[in-house]
Amino acid sequence: MALRNEQSYFAPGTFNFKKVYIRDKDMDIRWKVLEINIFESIFQPCMTADITLLDADNMVANLPIVEGDVIDIELSINEDDKIQQKVDSLADGGGNIKCAMEVIKITSRAKLISQDMQTYNLRLAGVGWSNNVRTRVSRAYTNTKYSDMVQDIFDSKFKIEDDMGLKGKESWFESWFYSSDVKPLVKEDTKGEFSVVIPRWRPIQAINWLAGRSQSTENSNAVNYVFYEDKHQFNYTSISKLMEGKVSDTLFVKLSNIDKNDPRNYSNIQSYSYQDTGDVLLNADNGTFGSRLIVHNMVTKEVDDHFPSGIWSLNYNIHGYPANQDEFGVVGSDPFSYGTEFKKTSHTDRNPLIPLEVSDTLSSNPGNTRLLVRSEHRYQYDGLKSTHSEEWMRQRIMQKPQSKYIRMTVNTIGNFKRKAGQMIKIDLPSPEVEKGKMDARLTGKYLITSVRRVFKPTRHDVILELMKDSLGTDSYGNRN
Repeated sequence: MALRNEQSYFAPGTFNFKKVYIRDKDMDIRWKVLEINIFESIFQPCMTADITLLDADNMVANLPIVEGDVIDIELSINEDDKIQQKVDSLADGGGNIKCAMEVIKITSRAKLISQDMQTYNLRLAGVGWSNNVRTRVSRAYTNTKYSDMVQDIFDSKFKIEDDMGLKGKESWFESWFYSSDVKPLVKEDTKGEFSVVIPRWRPIQAINWLAGRSQSTENSNAVNYVFYEDKHQFNYTSISKLMEGKVSDTLFVKLSNIDKNDPRNYSNIQSYSYQDTGDVLLNADNGTFGSRLIVHNMVTKEVDDHFPSGIWSLNYNIHGYPANQDEFGVVGSDPFSYGTEFKKTSHTDRNPLIPLEVSDTLSSNPGNTRLLVRSEHRYQYDGLKSTHSEEWMRQRIMQKPQSKYIRMTVNTIGNFKRKAGQMIKIDLPSPEVEKGKMDARLTGKYLITSVRRVFKPTRHDVILELMKDSLGTDSYGNRN
């Protein structure tokens, strides 16, 4: 619904309601919509949505609208607005939102007594959620990459075959989901081949378990894998890979002298809030800046201790025999710490969150670090392989909290190009008196971790959750 003012240009954030359509009831309900919210996040495997309806016909009872109905949602930019077309073009990944979701819950039903109407909220989830709760994964993989296992689970459990049936239901049951509703999976290949038995887990549970052990073939230190859905596709990739992406836009605090006909309106920050940073001491205790890993071989009884300080390291067999150094890798002088690991993966900016002298102090004392103990078989039998926990366990424990260390929530005018997993730059003025000075800590590149699109009859807003795991300035305030 496009809104034009008397100066004959369109107000920023206008859009077109193309379709809000209940498939099995063959009804378009867009004229009853008060608000649509569509959510996507790199920490959420599938997109969700909710629709608030103003209903004078009691559709919820007379149609009826029930859990399990599938609703088509299609929204697009205002094709008549040349300014919006310039900043939000289809070629740049903008232009429209199109998805099919299942009604999973009807909430907040309230009657407006004075007007003989009622409002209620439809909670929606994509086909991925629907198939996840209707099926299980029970199979063995031999000498297979984790990324290929994910692809197999996705193909066998997420996709709908011949438009017939949701997974886990009888083949004669005709689903209102179609095969075209399932987006493709784009994956980042993982290192190594492993043998795994998945014991009747739900698909998303199995994929998340694999993500927790995956290492990128491009950079084996990139172990922070996530599985999520955005407006275009499903993704199985490392956060480090996302941080290597090109900055899609620069957002700044709204300036009063910008003309309403200026394309920069779409990059204005309407409001923002800054979440507290991580607790340094708590994160040190959780292993964010360093950890000690003890690996116990269940067959040979050998113990491998990974810790930076030689006096605390041990590598022995309970029967007194020396362990195999080639098998267990480096011990006694293990260089694992926040400072050494920071340089091995991609980040939002160039400088670490914590000065290295502080992080090294926190990670060098066994009392300040997290103790991890893991039991493994190590090539004792044909086909039985180690998962090499020393290559990913401490790295993932270190990298995951960093991805939530500096967080912001930003409200902007609607832009269809925004999606979870994009890189974006934020320019925020410093609270200091000096004019034009930017905030040294908050200004810089961020990763969009989640997107909430809010569509009302005359306006489209986007609420972004952002994070950064590094700084644009060093510990002395110098930008590089």
